[in-house]
Amino acid sequence: MKIGQMQKNFIGVSMRAKIILEIGYNHNGSMTKAKGLIREAAKLNVWAVKFQKWDIEGFPEELKNMKRSDKNAYGPTYYEHRKYLEFSIEQLKELKEYSEKKGLNFCCSGKDFNSIKQLVEELNCKIIKVPSQRYRDNQIFRYLYKERKERGLKIIVSTGMLYEDETKKSRWIDKDGADIIMHCVSLYPARKEDVNLIVMRNSFYNGYSSHEINGDCIKYAVALGADYIERHFTLDNNDKGTDHKVSSTPDQMLNIIKDIEEVEKIVSTKRSLTEQEKKHRKFYWGF
Repeated sequence: MKIGQMQKNFIGVSMRAKIILEIGYNHNGSMTKAKGLIREAAKLNVWAVKFQKWDIEGFPEELKNMKRSDKNAYGPTYYEHRKYLEFSIEQLKELKEYSEKKGLNFCCSGKDFNSIKQLVEELNCKIIKVPSQRYRDNQIFRYLYKERKERGLKIIVSTGMLYEDETKKSRWIDKDGADIIMHCVSLYPARKEDVNLIVMRNSFYNGYSSHEINGDCIKYAVALGADYIERHFTLDNNDKGTDHKVSSTPDQMLNIIKDIEEVEKIVSTKRSLTEQEKKHRKFYWGF
């Protein structure tokens, strides 16, 4: 289904929740496909697109030489596989400019300290995501807090693989903490029974990173107060690669956005009376 111009002008524009579409490595190493995903994201009027950066040269030798022979491999070793998929800073700069031209914010995850440093200092990326694997990395923590004061960064963190008390004690969560704290389950895919959205009732969570197959839990996260939703994005769920199965296509995202809009109509931010209720009130109580 193609998103028509009339629909594009209105879909999602009044939503409270901001959607970050995680392109990640679903571009399969193709700049053409990456730009196609950005265009589709722009049609959906989402808040941002997100890519990933990894210092593959810094991999330990045993990881570089690890054999890859599965159907999703882009090379015979892990290094060759990742090299095929990895964009350079120059390519990311082109994609950042292209995204901003399309009216989208550009985010990027740094999978290690060197990548985060490159994203901040060379790419001038203003929205940096710290993935769950690096949540307890003090070097990244100190660096990003220092740079945020000087550069006005927005910091996103995910909390997969952490017990609730560990999350609460983290230095990412204080009055000067991360701007967006995502509840997530580090499973690909995550089963609905493992998502445990009840933790969203903790006031420090203001986002949800969705890893379930069809994104069905997103509307419930919004109902529980999520201001930011992160969802993997693809053009084809059957494409070659590891994340396409836990991603949503443009058509699927359109349905998710409609669900969010419906939920936001039902879940108001404050108690208010309809005009008819006011009439009933006056009838029964006189005021």
